[in-house]
Amino acid sequence: MKTSTLSSDVELAAARSRLYGMLAAILKYPDISLVEFVQDHAACASVRDAAAEVSARQSPRLSEEIEIVMAHFRRKALVELEDAYLRTFGASPRGRVTAYECEYGSSEIFQFSSELSDITAFYSAFGLCSGDGQERLDHISTECEFMRILCAKEAHLLSEADRAAAEHLEVTRDAQKNFMHHHLGRWAAAFARQLTAADPDGPYGSAARALEEFILKECGRWSISVGPAFLPLREIPPADDPSNCISCGKAEGLPGQIPESSPEEQSAD
Repeated sequence: MKTSTLSSDVELAAARSRLYGMLAAILKYPDISLVEFVQDHAACASVRDAAAEVSARQSPRLSEEIEIVMAHFRRKALVELEDAYLRTFGASPRGRVTAYECEYGSSEIFQFSSELSDITAFYSAFGLCSGDGQERLDHISTECEFMRILCAKEAHLLSEADRAAAEHLEVTRDAQKNFMHHHLGRWAAAFARQLTAADPDGPYGSAARALEEFILKECGRWSISVGPAFLPLREIPPADDPSNCISCGKAEGLPGQIPESSPEEQSAD
């Protein structure tokens, strides 16, 4: 592989990682680290550079969408973002907008458990099966965080020049493709459409449009079909059904949570 091509591939993988990290940060419940991140000129410049890199290679519209997102979030104080989040998503997994993959689809507990187990297996394969993350493992921000880690790993492996790195690179790329095909790419478009409708002129609506544009191009990158624009939610089991214990917002006791990284750590990748 030519040096110029290799360098370009490293830059693209790093840029994709930063964009996944930004989406992970803004799609979870807001905290002070998010406010500090969107007010940090260097961190925002890093995200803009990443969007420009990905736009040039994958999506001309993405830079514009990311700039709108950053502007929306930069104008909001923490209390305003908290209010906007609760107003848009609600206070439970089955609120106005559902940000959990396993809430979509069949009501059968077998399917729910199978999907959770499959997501856990992806995380576990990369040493991410435990931690103190505050969101359930199938939350949109957690899945974006996982893709951030995979893209950062890809960038690192591309910069290495030995046979072992080449083998690990193939595994890492296969994981990105398969996770996009079976999980994030399957439901992100439906989630984004819900979110856009719930907050059309607000910060989370802008985040939804950026997410949908990015995921569309990411699916194209791996030559897989993006999921449908609408997915039904699974029926809620009766109150005495044991599956209800995995529908709590914080997922206490669930395996597979990814340790959270701050937006500053994400932008440094």
